[in-house]
Amino acid sequence: MEKKKSTRDEFIPSIKRVMAERVAWRCCFPNCDKITIGPQKGDDTKSLNLGEAAHITAAAADGPRYDANLDRAQRRAITNGIWMCRPHARFIDTDYKEYSAATLLIWKKQAEEMAYQHLMMQSDYRPESSVTLIALGTELLFWGSWKSVIDQCWTFEVSSYLKGDAHNVRSYADNFFNLDENQKFIIVESQGDARQITAPLELEFSDSKKVTITIMVSEKTLATPPKSVGMDLKLGEDGDLVFINGDFATVSGVEAAIQAISILAGTLYGELRTDPGAGSYISDYYRQYHHNEALLARLIKIELIRLSLVPRVKSDGECISPPLSFIKEIVSIGMASTTLERSRLTLELSLILGDETRWKGTLRIFIKTTLESPTVSTHG
Repeated sequence: MEKKKSTRDEFIPSIKRVMAERVAWRCCFPNCDKITIGPQKGDDTKSLNLGEAAHITAAAADGPRYDANLDRAQRRAITNGIWMCRPHARFIDTDYKEYSAATLLIWKKQAEEMAYQHLMMQSDYRPESSVTLIALGTELLFWGSWKSVIDQCWTFEVSSYLKGDAHNVRSYADNFFNLDENQKFIIVESQGDARQITAPLELEFSDSKKVTITIMVSEKTLATPPKSVGMDLKLGEDGDLVFINGDFATVSGVEAAIQAISILAGTLYGELRTDPGAGSYISDYYRQYHHNEALLARLIKIELIRLSLVPRVKSDGECISPPLSFIKEIVSIGMASTTLERSRLTLELSLILGDETRWKGTLRIFIKTTLESPTVSTHG
């Protein structure tokens, strides 16, 4: 009987070998560093390999982190693989919703850089950056690298600061119990994830003045289906109401959800007098970083992650769900230009929504370029 052909795009043996060699046959999971190859006891002519070449994006359509945009060659390429010990290879696939493809790529780069540092050869080699943008509340932004992941305990090493400094980090840790509840969260841009912080930070300062931050985090907020947005009046690209046959046009489902992103992203934080904790910082980021398109896109992603995953406590003590909770994953954010048209920035956005719907298209958001006192929002 003819054997059924596998539909999985597996790595060939030579790719697996080089993948392992590039990290000195050590597991890439942060703070694991297990050696995965050694002598086979009882046979002096053989070695024993306990490692595995795991796929970053799945080898088949029903696998974890599957990317339909990749072809067979790309799925089998070394760039789509990460070397791990067998337990962690199983773990990232079993708990795949926790760890994004971007995060696995960063872990791989970190392991390759560590192997190179130990090797101290190949003088023309330049490691790729393995840092990601991380937010602690709304007043601290830094570039950091993953050091370890143990259940709900995350550890990062700070590389440099975009907003704030080491003094602010120490102050955040020392005054944790006095912080506004709405400041107790962490966002990891590469991971596309945000969590509430459940305990005071643990800080470690090295002789080289590097800061290592250990954070206890909550479980991830579950995404809701876009139909939970309900029905709303439809707005045109200029933010004005749309009329059809003399009556108000309406939107619901996915269309209402996408419109909600545009409205909230274009509402300044603190702009609504009835709910000053609502709104976004995207206009602030635009004013500071519109000259740096790549960084601006990453900051907008940080803000959309916050709005989709961080619950909020209102002034009366009421805890409310994230306003964009229907976003499950922000796949990508880009822009052709940072030039505004009629005070609006056009984004190229790719999303996975709470019901697994994939949405890709352009989104126009209002940008306030001046710093006058905010007024009640009426724009879209």
